Amino acid sequence: MRRRMSHRSLIVALIAVGCCWGHSVALSAGERAQPNWAKPATPQIHVWAVPGELRIDPLTGSAINPFVKERDWRRGSTVWDARGHTVRIAGARNEWVGFQLIIEASGEDLRNVAVRPGLLTLANADRARAIPAQSFSLFRVWYTEVTEPSRNFDEPGGESFNALGMPSCGVGWYGDALIPFQVRGYGEPFAVPLGRNQAAWVDLRIPKGMPAGEYLGSFTITADRATKVEVPVRLTVWDFDIPDRLSVRAEAPLYRATIPGAWRVGERDEQALKIERQFFLQARAHRFTPYVYDTWPDIKGEGKDIQVDWAFHDQRFGPYLDGSAFEDRVPLESYHIPIDTYWPSPREWADTKPDVYYARIRAVLEQFDKHFAEKGWSPRMHVFFQGLDEPSREEQFAKIKKLAEVVHAASKRIKMRHDFYTAMRRDPAAFIRNFEGFIDIWNISGCFYAVAPLQAQQAKGKECWFYQGSEPWIGGENLDNVALGLRTWAWIAWKYRVDGWHNWCSGRWSSENIFLYPNNGGTRQAWRPNSNGVMFYPGAVFGVDELWPSIRLKAYRRGNTDYEYMAILKNANAPDKADAIVNGLIRSALGEAKGRTIGDWGDWSHDPDEWDAARARLADAILDLRRKGQ
Repeated sequence: MRRRMSHRSLIVALIAVGCCWGHSVALSAGERAQPNWAKPATPQIHVWAVPGELRIDPLTGSAINPFVKERDWRRGSTVWDARGHTVRIAGARNEWVGFQLIIEASGEDLRNVAVRPGLLTLANADRARAIPAQSFSLFRVWYTEVTEPSRNFDEPGGESFNALGMPSCGVGWYGDALIPFQVRGYGEPFAVPLGRNQAAWVDLRIPKGMPAGEYLGSFTITADRATKVEVPVRLTVWDFDIPDRLSVRAEAPLYRATIPGAWRVGERDEQALKIERQFFLQARAHRFTPYVYDTWPDIKGEGKDIQVDWAFHDQRFGPYLDGSAFEDRVPLESYHIPIDTYWPSPREWADTKPDVYYARIRAVLEQFDKHFAEKGWSPRMHVFFQGLDEPSREEQFAKIKKLAEVVHAASKRIKMRHDFYTAMRRDPAAFIRNFEGFIDIWNISGCFYAVAPLQAQQAKGKECWFYQGSEPWIGGENLDNVALGLRTWAWIAWKYRVDGWHNWCSGRWSSENIFLYPNNGGTRQAWRPNSNGVMFYPGAVFGVDELWPSIRLKAYRRGNTDYEYMAILKNANAPDKADAIVNGLIRSALGEAKGRTIGDWGDWSHDPDEWDAARARLADAILDLRRKGQ
């Protein structure tokens, strides 16, 4: 029941109302009272920079790397002079240098953030010798949430083995996909919520022919209602050049269905071929050899009478093989011949029609050899029978040997490559002896790369590569691994004199939206890697006919370019100088990582500042030799 207001309370209420009314009437003739609105906050832009191979948590500003997580990277790094609020970068001519600008919001959300690079000018030089702003490429970093760490359900030391994705940096938001600024609605401008940060990837290509020395410039960062921020840039151009030609073989292919599947077009549609051209051009810019699995040429004829129709093959791949597709005009230096256990014949023919099956493979290989010679194309050529990938049974071994005999009978320059995983686990030396004379290129998972037996193969003229695995053998390439992972491959290869390295796929997109759901490919069996085999992202998700790079791709490029520094020292008869620097950073890896199991961290530095400092020491060694005239 509602309580009746007391007589006294009613009087008090009426007096209060009267006072308020009287106050209002008193002000009506003069200045009226203004609403007591809170004063609007002023959005403020805070900027700092970090090395390319360091992911920063967009919510906390901490490093997503357990080895350097407690460090406040706002206070400085190899690329950030906090006292001078200046970006510091260095590189050789014809080199891509990358880093990340971290843009933080305080006071209020930042809206319509824009980043503009300026001219880089050499002190006391005319502007004609400046590095133009167009030499910069800028990207917005896209963040994907990892809700389940990459992991392996097998017990360490168990019979089954899969180390991919181990160890993980844990759950959280990982920056990886790089959306070009010019992509409307998703690149620039962008917003940064209050208290959060957004990374912008900055690439700089140092042009050929630039004088060595220190170049000065700046970035301008603006946002609505915020005071613009000018961030000075100091670029040191070292007095040597990164060569156009690759000094070592690094690979990262796509699969035949990768582009058509994402864009929902036919493999030979012009739209698919246009995007494929981007893949080949970006591969050149990131210093690895591209190819697309299973892009078979057309064939005519029945039985053993089989002829290759080269028309479409040459139209599609000729510009890469003669170099005309590339800015540097350097032809592809390596070519994977698209032949497999299921092409040019059904795989069951190996058992039901073996004479026809092997004769057709030999005929196609002979025609590849002859046609390339006629065209004047001279890449290193190899085959890989993916239908027998990572074999573990004797009947598989027998088929590989038979195929190797066919390859060697067909051509002296086409090499037989094969990939091995757990088969190398127990007695690698005996396993290798079993294939003596059959395998020309050994490609071994980094987890089982037996250094001494494979170096013995190299001494006999064979090539030895490694492919992906995980720490503690080589750096991991999954989304939630330390961002340095793919940079380590080239350094590990140098330390152990490996001839090449191979990442099994650079665009593994299945039915998932890889920007949002990192557990790609429906991997729900013994291992769960996040975003495994992804170095490019499909712009198709955003309605754009482009392949977009990633932080992992940039780490791959950084390592591949670092290797060129080592090769320059080797060519100057000073490989020992590179060895000393590499060995100081990487203590053990591959099969030399003794006593270590799945889930352990690698026996090398995980501090990106130390990696950049080691690269600078490689540059110093090169410059010292140049000063001495070597």
